[in-house]
Amino acid sequence: MFSDTITEISSGLAYSQVNGGFSFLICYALLYIANFFIHIQRLHDAGHSGWWMLFFFLFMMLFTVIIGLLPSEHQDNHYGPDTDANGRYLG
Repeated sequence: MFSDTITEISSGLAYSQVNGGFSFLICYALLYIANFFIHIQRLHDAGHSGWWMLFFFLFMMLFTVIIGLLPSEHQDNHYGPDTDANGRYLG
């Protein structure tokens, strides 16, 4: 039964343009939630509070927002030429 579900999910991800992104999002969210609780259990096994995982999660979300808000360099750098949001070369 479990392998049938995985096959249906993976076939939906591979062949559906409309629902593939949504299926991926649902699978990713479920795996992330499971991983979150596994880490909490691992913290408990090590004798620490599970609240540390929430602290880590909030820190990573804040870090991601800060990095996303940083301005871009508007010149060529050692990662490549200056491009616009669509990847077109601006030089």
